[in-house]
Amino acid sequence: MKLDQMIGQVFAFGFDGTRASSETAALIQELGAGAIILFARNCESPEQVKQLVSAMQETAAQAGRPPLLIGIDQEGGAVQRLVHPATEWPGNMALGAANDAGLARRAAAAVAAELQAVGVNWNLAPVLDVNNNPSNPIIGIRSFGARPQDVATLGSAWIEGQQAAGVAACGKHFPGHGDTSEDSHVTLPSVAHDLARLKQVELVPFAAAVEAGAASIMTAHVTFPAVEPEPGLPATLSKRVVTGLLRDEMGFQGVIAADALEMAAVADRFGIGEAAVRALEAGVDLLLVCSGFERQKAAVDAVCAALDSGRLDQTRIEQSVARITRIKERYAHAAEQPLSVVGCPDHIDLALDIARKAVTLVKNDAGMLPIRLSPDEKLLVVWFRRLPRTPVSSEERDAQALADAVSEHHAGIENMTVDVDPSPADIAAAVSAARECSAAVIGTLDVHMHKSQAALVDAVARECSRTAVLACGYPADLRYFQHVNTYIACYCWRRPCLQAAAAVVFGKAPAGGHLPVPAL
Repeated sequence: MKLDQMIGQVFAFGFDGTRASSETAALIQELGAGAIILFARNCESPEQVKQLVSAMQETAAQAGRPPLLIGIDQEGGAVQRLVHPATEWPGNMALGAANDAGLARRAAAAVAAELQAVGVNWNLAPVLDVNNNPSNPIIGIRSFGARPQDVATLGSAWIEGQQAAGVAACGKHFPGHGDTSEDSHVTLPSVAHDLARLKQVELVPFAAAVEAGAASIMTAHVTFPAVEPEPGLPATLSKRVVTGLLRDEMGFQGVIAADALEMAAVADRFGIGEAAVRALEAGVDLLLVCSGFERQKAAVDAVCAALDSGRLDQTRIEQSVARITRIKERYAHAAEQPLSVVGCPDHIDLALDIARKAVTLVKNDAGMLPIRLSPDEKLLVVWFRRLPRTPVSSEERDAQALADAVSEHHAGIENMTVDVDPSPADIAAAVSAARECSAAVIGTLDVHMHKSQAALVDAVARECSRTAVLACGYPADLRYFQHVNTYIACYCWRRPCLQAAAAVVFGKAPAGGHLPVPAL
């Protein structure tokens, strides 16, 4: 390739819409994109995604471009862009609770098969962050857990299973976003530990990923003063982190991808063009700019200008293109799977098996479980909407999901759905409903960010002694409750996780999991 063709190959772009359009054509033909990233906004159905991807690959072929890497965040759990009728997968923390590397490998292979069926060849998974900070607002249940070796073992199994099934993996977020209390989408977090601690905790899963042959690793927009002393310089833009630590010291030879450059941790400080140039100078191979054609063009133009001025050397681009090409040679031509594999019975059964082995009985102090009700007794179900949406998870939660799972075991249900930050009126309504019911099941979500949930839970638990709380997010929600005697961690709000938890509540199945993070 000529230099002007190579420049676009180091970019991965996102776009709006569910059909190939003039915008997607411009990204491929005008900007020469090497990769396209799909989000929930691009995915309506398996058939539609396959048609979209095929059209974009055809555009690349007609323009004389190499095949596209088609990326997606199909982590499972909180972050998955392909949802029903695709399989809804329990996430990493559920796998951590099950603590079975073979199960993680099988799940990864099944996810890969569904992605291949729609034309996706690069999954931005697994998350390898060691989540040892219960106040982390962005990783949480996306992590396998708080123990470095467990994260390393399960993450490596995921990488091996996914890549053996023909889809490139991407371990993230190097050197580790787990021990932060801020979200790099909106600000610049920092991990202040010394290098010895980083090597004992944060870097352990990434070293295992290198050993497992991960095709790519994604950098974090987080500062690590022990490695990069320049104040305010995130890992993505640090040559000491990207080249010195990951490439040279840890020996990683695959593609290094930058997390989205429009995230506030980078864009607010450097601007999109300067960030793109600095990332390449640091040793990043593939630059993600996930929205906004003008922003994407500005990033490409900045790289062109840096090459023209001599700030960037052509050799630096050639090195990255060579690595990207190697991924494409291995994964862009993988055998397709039939669309019938998407959401197939075997995969649904596997997802439920993971959920059952993950669900964890954390607290049953009053011996309330299993709940046994006569047919004429009412049971209150309280569910919190997922509002506001987060930068990584844009879905609304199904208002009926928990009620559906519970109703498999008891028909007489009073279902309440309130905002994720319930108002005093919501709390009063829940207490009033609890007075009319013999038991209650409440599914909480990230109480550390939505603390008024705790007021509702405690108020209902005081009114109704038989109240079971299901932690559908991080298990450490338990620390916020004063009156909860029965607490179950199911690690997600996806259907299989709720079904598995409901079976435990009603004594139809044992709780098979163990906490991969402290609950208190």
